[in-house]
Amino acid sequence: MAKQEKHALTRELGGIIYLSASILLACSLFSYSAYDIPLFKSPPESNNWIGITGAYLGFGAFSLVGWAANLLPLAAAFLGFSALFRIHYRLQNSALWMLAFVLSMACLAQVVGWGNAAWKKTNLFGIGGLVGFYVGEQVFWRFLKHGAFIIFSASSLASIFMAAQLKPREIYEWVRNRSQRRKIQKREEALRNGDIKTVLRTREEEIAERKRLIERELERELARQGKRGRSSSEPQPESRGAGPVPAPAETPAGAAGAVKPPEPATSGPPDKAAGKPVSPEKPEKPEYKITRPGK
Repeated sequence: MAKQEKHALTRELGGIIYLSASILLACSLFSYSAYDIPLFKSPPESNNWIGITGAYLGFGAFSLVGWAANLLPLAAAFLGFSALFRIHYRLQNSALWMLAFVLSMACLAQVVGWGNAAWKKTNLFGIGGLVGFYVGEQVFWRFLKHGAFIIFSASSLASIFMAAQLKPREIYEWVRNRSQRRKIQKREEALRNGDIKTVLRTREEEIAERKRLIERELERELARQGKRGRSSSEPQPESRGAGPVPAPAETPAGAAGAVKPPEPATSGPPDKAAGKPVSPEKPEKPEYKITRPGK
């Protein structure tokens, strides 16, 4: 219990820090001008809302990731609100995925190249910044051309899904539940208005939807039972145990070191000792004498 409370406290503290960072980033980036630092104008005209610190912060962010730096305040605010209001939200993993999303968007902006020429007038690198120029253009665009657009689009989408900790199945269930609630509201409204035809049509649609769901469940159950039946009917592989024990090799009688087996005991008749079959002894028949009278 104490471990869960400590984890919740750390998560909420991280959420507050991210929210504060999002406000600072938003103020420094939205009020940033290239003439705030002495690199472009001397003496500089610091009109940044966060002062000279915000000016250098904006310069570093725009130089590193270009146009994608505008997404940093939104990303930090999303992480902060999620950490505060979602109990099982993993803040550290989501922060890394959000950083990957911003870097992917920087490379994507450099590959697309919209407004790149105008961006270079007030920034050292292109619209993708340092990351977009060297990674997106010099590596991916040089070797993959339009394949780089597909890669960075897919990576940006996957990163934002992982950062939000959402699953496609959960999104499908959410959309499906929303559509079902809308149908129920529509049916209740039709009942209040006395529109029987609309009520019947919505009920028929619900019955058809339930029928499709039941058919899918039955098909899955039959498929699982078929797999089980096939697995049980297949012959089981023989166990790889030890094979029959080989008989010991016979040693020649005259060889050196040969061991002579012990002779059997010679008790009893000689025929039995020699191993010859002995015929069984026949019992003697008693003799009967018949005497005649008068003799």
